[in-house]
Amino acid sequence: MGLAEVLQMCCLSRRSGQITFRSGESYGFVYIQHGKVLHAMCGVIEGEEAIYLMLSWPGGGFSLDEGILPHKKTVALTWEQLLFEGARRADVGMTGPKAPMGAPVTTIEPIGTARTQDSQPKLTIMRPDQPSSIFDLEEEYTHVGRTPGNEISLPYPSVSSRHCMFILSGPDIVVRDLNSSNGTYVNGQPITELVLRPGDIIQVGDVQLKFEPGIKRPKLNTHVPAPRDTEAPIPVKASGMGYSRATVKLPPRSNQDSKAARTLNDSDYVQGVSAISYHDLAKPEPEIPAKPWLTIAIGGAVLVLAIVGGAYYYFVVLHAR
Repeated sequence: MGLAEVLQMCCLSRRSGQITFRSGESYGFVYIQHGKVLHAMCGVIEGEEAIYLMLSWPGGGFSLDEGILPHKKTVALTWEQLLFEGARRADVGMTGPKAPMGAPVTTIEPIGTARTQDSQPKLTIMRPDQPSSIFDLEEEYTHVGRTPGNEISLPYPSVSSRHCMFILSGPDIVVRDLNSSNGTYVNGQPITELVLRPGDIIQVGDVQLKFEPGIKRPKLNTHVPAPRDTEAPIPVKASGMGYSRATVKLPPRSNQDSKAARTLNDSDYVQGVSAISYHDLAKPEPEIPAKPWLTIAIGGAVLVLAIVGGAYYYFVVLHAR
């Protein structure tokens, strides 16, 4: 398939995740969320130009990893606008930035530099019922929440099970709220995502975390995952912007949200299976029963009229002849 077919298929079905598109020895990444294109990387090119470059490639293979999302948004156009502009450029011979003739386009990330213990960014955790403690931000992602599965576990009712996360993004440390119940605050202000500055106070429920930056660039995870097919290992890297391929892991889906699909057959429709919830419809007004005396009176009047009519016909009409 070409990238145009892949984007159309994934966006129309409102999928989310990372699309890895591979054509020959060239490959790049496109990130979508609920059918919207957010970010793309191809070699050192990012954003819409990366998509236009991949649209010019011949057909190839792709994979969709629904467990990761991008750190940033570099694409503003809809997928329809991207495909239209890519087709227009193909008609006029515009393909955007090109790689050297015959050279594959690869997406590489910078190798993280080593850190000394003193240069690690730190969080001073100030709990309301315990002495303060220090936590070194060594991993690329650090989750904060109430459950034990988080790197920083804060077992307080005011803290959500997955409350927020800290991201080592190039030379910066980013804090991102994970749709927590009580919100995440930095220096008293509610945030969704924010680049931290030295001395910032992060409020997570009843717990405060003081941020102390490091001196050097955070160490990134340089492990190269094995490819999913039988091709030779691909040195998958991210561009020089400091973002690695291993992006944000989505929180696990609740079992309550996933219901087993039920297969319908022809008899189901006969039995009245419908998308309409009849419980929400207004109930019909109850029928008012007819009054029995009125029915008897009407019946009696009809009977009397029939007798009178018959007598008139017998005694008047017939005897007149």
